[in-house]
Amino acid sequence: MNLEDLYRLLRSSHVQAQGIVDTIDEPLLVLDERGVVLEANRAFFATFLVERDDTIGTPLSNLGNGQWNIPELKRLMADIVPKSAAVIDYEVTHEFPVIGRRTFLLTARRLIKPDNNSTHLLLVFSDVTASKAKERENSLLFSELRHRLINLLGVVQAIANQTETKGVTAEDYKSAFLARFQALAKAQALMAGGSGSIDLATLLSHILSSWKAGQLMLSGGPAVTVPDKQVVPLAMIVSELATNALKYGALGQDGGTVELSWQITSAAPEQRSLHLVWQEACTTPVSPPDRAGTGTLIIEEITKFSLQGKVELNFDNGALRADLVFPLTESR
Repeated sequence: MNLEDLYRLLRSSHVQAQGIVDTIDEPLLVLDERGVVLEANRAFFATFLVERDDTIGTPLSNLGNGQWNIPELKRLMADIVPKSAAVIDYEVTHEFPVIGRRTFLLTARRLIKPDNNSTHLLLVFSDVTASKAKERENSLLFSELRHRLINLLGVVQAIANQTETKGVTAEDYKSAFLARFQALAKAQALMAGGSGSIDLATLLSHILSSWKAGQLMLSGGPAVTVPDKQVVPLAMIVSELATNALKYGALGQDGGTVELSWQITSAAPEQRSLHLVWQEACTTPVSPPDRAGTGTLIIEEITKFSLQGKVELNFDNGALRADLVFPLTESR
């Protein structure tokens, strides 16, 4: 039965009206011109946890210790309904004493019976609390997705702009760009689960999985999770260190190794910082570069501006040691 059928049934004073109305799943009331409840169906009593004897013959605004004494509903009754034949899906949100905060869509229609001049009102209540909560959740998820997409495109643009072009071939540029883009893609894949943080050891293993086995050693440190907003910057830095090590350092030498370890500098949650150490061991000593290359600049800028940390790059005993320190901020 749809609402149109219900309106016709109630206007005709059909003898079976009450029995049929009780089969309708949505709560409904019939009010007289004074707003006093004439009839209510079982769904109304079950939804709002009220008794029949306390409902029939009581003004709507007095029901349930005044739980329907709602400004929006008063406006519906006193202003909107008398001027309209029907009001469809009028939204009312209220904190009810027993059932808690709920959102209802009210459909109201006047029932003018042909055999007298009285005007009765039919109110149907559709509980949309769950669907409204889902809409809000979806809206927040969409906003977060949009925000992350904008940030992601910004990172890709930065990678393209910062990848060196002077004195390099198109093939060299392509290789460098794709290496950085792959690190970004791996970090994004780990973040797809939406947990809000990622285990540091898992992140490093994932980012460095494509490098030479046996040359990269994760000696590790205490268990620590990295907030999602820091995952991409950290992944880009580690990937850049590995790329530089392959081109100029330990990973480009037979027998060269890299040891990656970390520690937490403070036990207080609000002051925790991560100290990550990248230590290369070269079979043939390497000298510090004459100038800071693109990779070094990327490492320094990402550390400073994206992680609000600091990095020191030193060549001890002919091999690079990178000390990266940054606060472990909570995801927002």
